[in-house]
Amino acid sequence: MSDRPEVSNQVSGTSDLVIQAHTITGGVSIQRAAVLPAPRELPAEVFGFAGRTEQLARLDALLDSPAMALTVVAGTAGVGKTALVVQWAHRARHRFPDGQLYVDLRGYGPDAPVEPAEALEAFLRALGVSGADIPFDVSERAARFRSLVDGRRVLVVLDNARAPEQVRPLLPGSSSCAVVVTSRATLSGLVARDGARVLDLDVLTVAEATDLLRSLIGAQVDDEELTALADRCARLPLALRIAAELVVSRPRTPVAELRAELADDSLDVLDAGGDPKTAVRAVFSWSYQHLDPHVAKAFRRLGRHPGRDLDLHAAVALTGDDLRTTRRTMDRLLQAHLVHETERGRFGMHDLLRVYAAELARQNGDDPLTALFDFYLQSAARAMDLIVPEERARRPRIEATGVVAPLTDRAAAEAWLEVERPTLMAVAKQAARGRLPGHAVLMSQVLWRFLDNRAYHDDTLALNVHALKAVRQLDDPALEASAENNLGTVYWQLRRYDDALHHLHRSLELARAAGRRGVEASALCNLGVVYRLVGDYDSALESLNLALSIAADRADHTMLARNGYHLGNVYERLRRYEEAADHLEAALRSAETSGNRTIEARVQCHLGAVCTELGRVTDAQHHLDRALDLAHDNSDRTIEARTLRNLGVLQQKTGRLHDALATLGRALGLAEAIRDTLLHVEILNSFAAAALAAGDTENAFAHHDLALLLATRIGDAYEQARAHLGLSEVLVELDDSEHARRHHRRALVLFEGLGLPPVR
Repeated sequence: MSDRPEVSNQVSGTSDLVIQAHTITGGVSIQRAAVLPAPRELPAEVFGFAGRTEQLARLDALLDSPAMALTVVAGTAGVGKTALVVQWAHRARHRFPDGQLYVDLRGYGPDAPVEPAEALEAFLRALGVSGADIPFDVSERAARFRSLVDGRRVLVVLDNARAPEQVRPLLPGSSSCAVVVTSRATLSGLVARDGARVLDLDVLTVAEATDLLRSLIGAQVDDEELTALADRCARLPLALRIAAELVVSRPRTPVAELRAELADDSLDVLDAGGDPKTAVRAVFSWSYQHLDPHVAKAFRRLGRHPGRDLDLHAAVALTGDDLRTTRRTMDRLLQAHLVHETERGRFGMHDLLRVYAAELARQNGDDPLTALFDFYLQSAARAMDLIVPEERARRPRIEATGVVAPLTDRAAAEAWLEVERPTLMAVAKQAARGRLPGHAVLMSQVLWRFLDNRAYHDDTLALNVHALKAVRQLDDPALEASAENNLGTVYWQLRRYDDALHHLHRSLELARAAGRRGVEASALCNLGVVYRLVGDYDSALESLNLALSIAADRADHTMLARNGYHLGNVYERLRRYEEAADHLEAALRSAETSGNRTIEARVQCHLGAVCTELGRVTDAQHHLDRALDLAHDNSDRTIEARTLRNLGVLQQKTGRLHDALATLGRALGLAEAIRDTLLHVEILNSFAAAALAAGDTENAFAHHDLALLLATRIGDAYEQARAHLGLSEVLVELDDSEHARRHHRRALVLFEGLGLPPVR
């Protein structure tokens, strides 16, 4: 990234990161992130898998392609595409030591298909990219994914795809990887443009179908009867498994009689050449009619669940039964192969079964969604109360009126939200589109902190878009003001500042018209943050001071603390440190009064930095020590890393250079571990400054150089300017005045564009 004189370095060994610098002596302190385990995302193999020897061998042969192996396994619904690919993938996984990625693209289910952006986010997280570092644009995500898997032996399984456009962004660019796609279509576009080869999967052969039935039923039925039953099921694995369970569950009934029932249940009389989809539907109907009425009702209601799977407590809410009865019901449906376990204690349905069950539910007038959505909303509220109890008053009060998830501590709450996150998003989406828009609004207000802390920006954006749509159905300007404010906040986190300003101004307008002073103050505060980020410091101060005045009138200590904190940040950036300290000290008093330890930790951290600039060493040390204690108590690794950075700067300025380098090294390691790129860049620049102060120009150059590279990648002009200025100082020490002047000029241009004086 930087201008530099010609140098020639010898690099030996292997590394994920190589930094071009002058000859480096001594110990280089650039930290490597902890090695993450390779993703192992394949679903479990299907019990009793039989046959498909030829197809398994063909999949093995396709791996020998000199280009990236791309295979489409195509076939009708229920023919066993997923079972085949998962079986093969488990057999072949030793050939992909760098990981196996899996996603169900839901191309033919009752829900909307998975968008490429969503699938790429999941892949990037599995490969170790933090949410904060995942690009918003789908093409940028695809490029990052290709970069991460380039040269690595990774298997990608794209299950249940509907169209080439859903698949193409998910393809690696390296011949070291392999991709297997399953679809009901041949996806000819992938063949023509991407060189895919198609494996058309037909129904099982007579011998394979008979062998599968034999393995599931046992030896008590002769081959002739098994062959006839296989033909009646069109030799489709899904239908065969359901039929086999009925045979096992009714040992006193001759198979011929059961086959006759199956023929009677069919919409059309089937023969071996009949429509496979009709055969599957006939088997569904046959199996359903033999369920106990109570179990049949549960089966119908499960078809209305909007997510990919559910746990036993959600099933309780869906069925209306107690836990013990629901457990017996799910066991019965498992035995009948009408549901399957996605993992221990969680249940899913084949998309054909879901469609069939949902149709039956509508025909029978089953409408369990209110109780189900109450369960998810109330459980999410309970989880957030355990995770961030100090913010309970700022969330809507949601009382438990029915079954809720049995969450007892913060760890359990975080784990539940992580697992249920896709379902919670699906609930909000369906609620916003249906007759329960209030649930979508409340869900956005409950979950925002969790999604923000985990950097699930896609989910946060989608959730708040759903909430805004839902609010407009309710015709409630006050709620709409809050929804616009939340959406504006998401946009500034995504660095889409124009969108953020649009929605925040709309929120401000609605809040003032509705007389909602709290929302008005929040919108003004958020506007102040965005103005600071775009370098409009006058507007930032104006908005934040207006918000501070409203918070004071309302005696809202949390809002006072938040606004004071952001005002302190603006004045710190302007190098008006006395005013920064005044606002941060007032914010600290408000945070302590409100009991909000999250905000207190942030204020203590920044107050320590400001006191350092003012030469108040004892005060700075006190505030930073307190910030570290709070960060540890809150398990807030971001504030811990930022506080260590500020502590390292304090140690440097007070001449403790050895301590400074050690502390900043710890901060670098932590920033790498949590994969916060902007924080990483800030610490790299600070480490470089400390290294230069210690006379280590080589390490100073290397760290500034890396900071410049990363800051340019994420588009942060302030840290680019710091890096350029630091590089100019290092190059002066190295007697390279020409390159030093170039970096200095570039730094001045950037600082001038930000309206700031140059600062290291």
